Amino acid sequence: MYKRFKLSIQKAMDRTFSWLLWKMSEEARLQVFRMSGRVLGVRSCTCNGTLGTYEGGINDQSVLACYLFTGNYEPALQALLADYIFINGHGTFVDIGANIGLTMIPVARERGISCFGFEPDPDNYTFLRKNIVGNGVESRVTAFNFALFSKNGKLDFELSDTNMGDHRIRRKSPSAIKNNAFDEQFRRVITTKARKLDNVLNVNSLDRPVAVKIDTQGSEVQVFKGARVFLQGIDYMIVEYWPYGVRRIGDLPDAFIETVKQFPYGAICDRQSPDVSVRAPKLESISNVIKKMRDIAQDESGTTDMNIILSRHPKFST
Repeated sequence: MYKRFKLSIQKAMDRTFSWLLWKMSEEARLQVFRMSGRVLGVRSCTCNGTLGTYEGGINDQSVLACYLFTGNYEPALQALLADYIFINGHGTFVDIGANIGLTMIPVARERGISCFGFEPDPDNYTFLRKNIVGNGVESRVTAFNFALFSKNGKLDFELSDTNMGDHRIRRKSPSAIKNNAFDEQFRRVITTKARKLDNVLNVNSLDRPVAVKIDTQGSEVQVFKGARVFLQGIDYMIVEYWPYGVRRIGDLPDAFIETVKQFPYGAICDRQSPDVSVRAPKLESISNVIKKMRDIAQDESGTTDMNIILSRHPKFST
């Protein structure tokens, strides 16, 4: 009698809890999920979606959370890479800021493209290695656990507690920075190795076309400086332009724009758009792209950024 009563109570609780979760917003459901994980001592979770199976940190409110709730990640970027840049099934993709592999691994799996990924955070790198093996692309993907920068050595690396895609190189003390819009002064700091891309990969030995994605939360100018030779030989570059992050590390938007000028064609692209019917932005004169970059260059709020596709060719590989 007691066992039946206990079972009926448990079922009623399950139904009530399921109903409450269904009524909650995505943000609230994610909060319950993370809190439950912390109570139970869970540090990571695995989820399935259209891009495969991926493991990541349970506290991540950005990259893994997006995949957990949508079953996809930056679909417009995925389509641009698979259906345009690498449509012919050959080439090389270099992912600088690879995180847990949600951009790079699908390129390797769907198109058989050779990939190189750089991820300095130890936890993200551990998940990246697991996801490479779990999705069966270890023969096509090479991952490196260090940052790319303007010089070889060691750097301070500040970690976000809630956004595993917002870890950043720190060159200045937060007290010397007038604007810590995201309370960066309270972040935990570790030491990471750094290398120049020109000392790691020889662009002339890679299968073409060569496409590079750079998303390093403000240290892009320093990546450019350490990759001067490499960048001269690539076909495409997809890069995030975030004036706040660029300034915070001690660089200026104009220094970013100097590298952009090396490409004759470009476009602003919406990497996260769910509308994959408009897969490839129309390439235009780089002067038009630079004008749009200058329009947001003075923003110091940290809320304005844009993703840019740069090209040596007037059209994609189609």
